[in-house]
Amino acid sequence: MPGNISYSNIFTLNINIDFVLKIKKLDLTFVLSVGLATETIQFINYFIYESIWTNFHDKRLRRRIEGAREVDIKFDFDFIKDISYEFSQTNTFISEYYDSILNFFDNLLQNKYLAEIHDVVLRDKTYFELKHQHRSFK
Repeated sequence: MPGNISYSNIFTLNINIDFVLKIKKLDLTFVLSVGLATETIQFINYFIYESIWTNFHDKRLRRRIEGAREVDIKFDFDFIKDISYEFSQTNTFISEYYDSILNFFDNLLQNKYLAEIHDVVLRDKTYFELKHQHRSFK
């Protein structure tokens, strides 16, 4: 009869409950072990992937930079005169900037190909020096 529970049924029920509890402990241990193993494998794969990708990406970027080191820029005299004028208008209190701008003017004046605009560059250099004559950069 379905409604009657005998002692043998209670014993079987008790064994089944113990078995289920053991399985739950086993399942928890199994799940944690599988999760830890999965995360470890994922970390190793990610580390290897990142190492290879970073190396590949760095090499590719290095090749691009090395290929782009030489730049062919063509300036006309008006552009150089504009740069010279803008530098002459610079008002600085930093000695590195002052020295860099003076070096720029000196290099323009030493360049034999820019002989046509030496008077403009010299004018701008003189103006720049006059503007900064009362400052002590040294």
